Amino acid sequence: MKQIITLLIALLFLSACQKEVIEITNNVNDHFYVKNGLNSSMVRVRGNAASKIFLLYIHGGPGGDGLSYRNSYVENNIENNYAAVYYDQRNSGASQGANNLDELNLENMVDDIEKMITVLKHRYGSDIEIYMLAHSFGGLLSSAFMTTNNNQQLLKGWIYVDGAHDYAMNDSLTRSRLLVAGNEQIALGKKVEKWQEIVDYCNAHPNNFSFKESMKYNSMAWKAISYLKEGSSTNENSDDESAIEAIVEDKIPITAYTLNMQANLEFAKKLIHASYSDELYKVTLPTLVIYGKNDFVCPLELGEALFSSISSTDKEFVLSDISGHSPMDDDMVNFYNHVIRFIETHTEL
Repeated sequence: MKQIITLLIALLFLSACQKEVIEITNNVNDHFYVKNGLNSSMVRVRGNAASKIFLLYIHGGPGGDGLSYRNSYVENNIENNYAAVYYDQRNSGASQGANNLDELNLENMVDDIEKMITVLKHRYGSDIEIYMLAHSFGGLLSSAFMTTNNNQQLLKGWIYVDGAHDYAMNDSLTRSRLLVAGNEQIALGKKVEKWQEIVDYCNAHPNNFSFKESMKYNSMAWKAISYLKEGSSTNENSDDESAIEAIVEDKIPITAYTLNMQANLEFAKKLIHASYSDELYKVTLPTLVIYGKNDFVCPLELGEALFSSISSTDKEFVLSDISGHSPMDDDMVNFYNHVIRFIETHTEL
């Protein structure tokens, strides 16, 4: 009997050590965690992994989530053709380890992405081609990633969408855009009281912004976007709605989500002077920059500054005339047509 028990334990141990079998099909529905230090980041892979082309979403925030970029259009036009990777950054979405604030910094977040890409290539093959699509705060994080070590070699292309590679420049440009638009709208007699409140604040807070002022400018930027959209509400609740959907779909513990929000509030205070403007010359990867014309959160001049700073000889700037901060939502068909064209062009090379 003792020998039988020993044999059963040995068989159980061997089965536990077997390598996970990943089916590489045109309809993958995969999720896993990548551990780095005390952090475990959630990664979801959906769609056509057999294509060997992966579109990796680097979400906004800090503290957003990858699934907020998934919708029926993406399912039908991206996931049917490529694999989409919805990655939750450290202390975001379904990722775990939010109680360790000492490890929450850009350097560790870059290292997280490096390890996550290594795992992707291990699961789906070293020959997969990865395009990084970074939005908003993801622009800052992806700028850090692109200018660190030889990370660009891990990717096939960079799609930079209304990103924030330089927070101080961002605040200054937001203020300038708010003043111009505010005075224009007041002259036209549109929402005069609301725009006047914004203009007055801009005039009273011209430079050397504190964290509180930076957050105020961000809040006014969202309001300005909504004021230019007749009959629409502000976008301030959209992140909350997508977060709720993510919690339900992934069964994220409420305690973990709450800890993540608290952690990112403290993290945001550390980012007020974050900038990669002086490092962008290192970028030589094919790059597609897409910005919304009516974005006050990360104004288009910020994208123009990045575009002129990178050393890529293969680069393109696309401006959406109808978009605010999220052209993937405001101008969806046009946005993804450019993304698909960029992917197809560089996949053939």
